[in-house]
Amino acid sequence: MEAPALHERILFGIGPYQSEGDGIMTVKIIDCTLRDGGYYNDWNFSRQTVEHYLAVMGQASVDVVEIGFRFLDQDNFIGPYGFSTDALIESLPIPANLQVGVMINAKEMLAPGDHGRSAIKQLFTSKTSSPVSLVRIAAHFDEARACRAIVDDLRSLGYQVGLNIMQASRKTGDELAAIAADIASWKSVDVLYFADSMGNMDQDKVRGTVAALKRGWQGPLGIHTHDNMGMALVNTLAAMDAGVTWLDATVLGMGRGAGNLRTETLLMELSRRIGRPGQPEALFSLVLNEFDALHRLYGWGPSLLYYLAAAYEIHPLYVQIMLQDNRYKPEEVLAVLRHLKDTGGHSYSSVRLQAALGSGTNPSSEGTWNASGWASGRTVLVIGPGDGVRDHEGALLDYIDRADPLVVCLNATTSFPRDRIDLYAACHLARQAMEAATYRQFGRPVAIPLEGVPELIRADMGNIEILDYGLKIQDGRFEIGSTGCVLPRLLVAGYVLALASAAGAQRILLAGFDGYPVSDPRGRDMQTVLDLYRATKGAVPVMAVTPSTYALRHHSIYSPQL
Repeated sequence: MEAPALHERILFGIGPYQSEGDGIMTVKIIDCTLRDGGYYNDWNFSRQTVEHYLAVMGQASVDVVEIGFRFLDQDNFIGPYGFSTDALIESLPIPANLQVGVMINAKEMLAPGDHGRSAIKQLFTSKTSSPVSLVRIAAHFDEARACRAIVDDLRSLGYQVGLNIMQASRKTGDELAAIAADIASWKSVDVLYFADSMGNMDQDKVRGTVAALKRGWQGPLGIHTHDNMGMALVNTLAAMDAGVTWLDATVLGMGRGAGNLRTETLLMELSRRIGRPGQPEALFSLVLNEFDALHRLYGWGPSLLYYLAAAYEIHPLYVQIMLQDNRYKPEEVLAVLRHLKDTGGHSYSSVRLQAALGSGTNPSSEGTWNASGWASGRTVLVIGPGDGVRDHEGALLDYIDRADPLVVCLNATTSFPRDRIDLYAACHLARQAMEAATYRQFGRPVAIPLEGVPELIRADMGNIEILDYGLKIQDGRFEIGSTGCVLPRLLVAGYVLALASAAGAQRILLAGFDGYPVSDPRGRDMQTVLDLYRATKGAVPVMAVTPSTYALRHHSIYSPQL
């Protein structure tokens, strides 16, 4: 008869909690909700939620709470748990039985020639004057070996140090064993972690990863699982069977992309199977009230799209960003995933996302339509996707009746009355495919860079008038031509700015350009396009006439002098 698995022997009382020949193992639970969950709310949790969270973590006998990241200074707003300063932590009611940890990103720390030492000096004081006990370093595989100086400096300050190797599923056993041996030779890392960053591991892959790491590392191992394929719990238990003793989880699984193993589920399993001390029930009120509300707001969790991203080895942030943007329909996300499957998407890049969204854009910037004179001396009013259009629709319609601007609508998703729209514009191939029949129904002219559009999509548009204004994407460039443009990002707003300018517009008014949270890369991409446009030869005055967070001139659609 086959011997029962380790967690069966332990959790069902078959035997003591020990690995073969390794002695008794003590499992440590690290809850990293405020750190990993911050990817959804910019690390801006309410004080009331955090205090409730800390209280129940203490009652449930969680060992460590990772209170957040400790970022260097940022050029955008993020909340307090993105910096997790000693002063912040000291102001919180931390239960006596909880250790406090923070995480740093190796990529941010590793300044050229400095090996991260100046960053550590800037962010950390001696452990004797800090409430932080554990510092974990998140490092991609090719960054991990460069972290030695960071680890040494943190240890010299008195901190316990964990090194988290991300995207472990992409590496061979020999590669994992070799890097584990190198890290072991430093004699300064307390716990070596591997993260299922893509959420695509299964139990066999987990066991193989643990075995490979143990070939080079004899110390404690930890695992951080993502739930893209619904495997976070079983993979964590498989890791525990194989001897992993540090287990990550988050409340209700809150975390980047599809989220993580749920703390409440893990604690209940450990309580039920091995009688682990603590009160998992203490979390229930927190889950059902504060975090259920956050879940309804942000919508993390497993889905078909996250499952596919994991299966295709695509970074889940691509899915998260598109799902949070109401411009993109599920079919468009599918089209992007198929493209990234073939071109590579295991690390996130906003430029790569733009390329995937516009995989059919022109290799040159030349189209067949000459925009010269189309808007000669007139105002162009651009209708964007934001709530500002809906909130101020009456004023926009009054302005159109009064001033007779040329009205250009970005894509076909707005409910703005189509009889007031002179031109629709689109440049994302996936969106064109989804909305081709809609344009045919609208019966209005459409500006599209046609060279990369398949015949099937063209045919679906029927006999509508198509203005083939060309488009080429090239990072850092914005150029306006009479038959096409060069843009730094694949944004239809930039396409229309170029078209209207080439067409001789006197000025451009923007409605529904509400903006994004300041940490959202889409907002930064749009601001990049706006800034480069205003510095481009041929640009005309541009201003927002409904509320907008972008750094540009503002006016009011309600002003009689507009």
